[in-house]
Amino acid sequence: MCRWPAAPSTSPAATGSPASAAPECTAGLCRRPARCGAAGEVCCPGSACASPLVCNAGTCAMPAPTCGSLGRACCAGQSCSAPLNCSGGTCAACNAPGTACTVASQCCGGFDCRPTPVSSRCCHRQGATCASSLECCGQMLCDDSGRCACQALGLACVDDNDCCSGSRCTGGVCRTTATCRPAGATGCATSAECCEGLLCAQGSAGRACCGGAAATCTPTDGGAGTGCCGSMTCTRSGAAGYCACRVLDESCASSTDCCPGFTCSGNRCRPPTTTCFGTGNTSVCASEAQCCGSLVCAFLRNTMRCCTGARGGCRTSAECCGQMLCVAGRCACREPGTGCNQDGDCCTGRCSAGRCVP
Repeated sequence: MCRWPAAPSTSPAATGSPASAAPECTAGLCRRPARCGAAGEVCCPGSACASPLVCNAGTCAMPAPTCGSLGRACCAGQSCSAPLNCSGGTCAACNAPGTACTVASQCCGGFDCRPTPVSSRCCHRQGATCASSLECCGQMLCDDSGRCACQALGLACVDDNDCCSGSRCTGGVCRTTATCRPAGATGCATSAECCEGLLCAQGSAGRACCGGAAATCTPTDGGAGTGCCGSMTCTRSGAAGYCACRVLDESCASSTDCCPGFTCSGNRCRPPTTTCFGTGNTSVCASEAQCCGSLVCAFLRNTMRCCTGARGGCRTSAECCGQMLCVAGRCACREPGTGCNQDGDCCTGRCSAGRCVP
């Protein structure tokens, strides 16, 4: 039988430390027993460990979480440990609704990857269950029944997937396909009658559906091209073309032909008769009421000036607000991560610390 020599009351053995454990006779020698039961130590006989540890493969460790970790069930409130997201009740490494994506496979189960409403984000299709409108694709909203509701006739849309059955997304609005007039069709009264991207404007043969400034058109060698409204010409841009608005003193059929800041007067594009700041005017503006036509009052070269907003027609980048550039005849909004002066510069509508953010 093995015994330890008596120890003073002040020794570690008297305090319940491992030194007080009964010795064991191993290979004819009295030895201290191996430590066990603490975190990282071997399990004690009977797979015992100090609470709240459990014996896992012969070693004492904290018990695995019952929810929130990869492959485990989502915790209360559909929450998971960062950066995981809840997908079909299970925590997975996927993008949550409302986050940026390039393909649907990056999104958590049941979500699509579509423009929402401008940049591509993970979102729910029409008719899918939703907790808020932020989860719905395009311009759809989450209705009272908790589903992404289709957009009715006359409401805004990003593409056909937003619109209710029997309608299509034409010019950013859900319309009945039967009422859509193609380019060149005469007899229109309003632009709402024309197909996507077309305007109803005055031409040589009367009012007709045609392409406005920056609309795509068919260029022809040595000619004005086809598809543009009034006196606008189709300017070649690579293999395609775009309708170039008319500048000061150029001919026009209506004000639709003229660049922002000008109106058609006497078949010539001229400044409006009322006093307003047009394209290139360096005067400081305080509100859009001071700007001509469709121009907006925004930061341009660190000063509030009248300028062309996102997706507006342009001839040079100097006409575009903030840090936007003129691309194919249209002021192109800035993608996340690029420089900006204000929210209106960004495709996402959010500018933070001089950068567009998702």
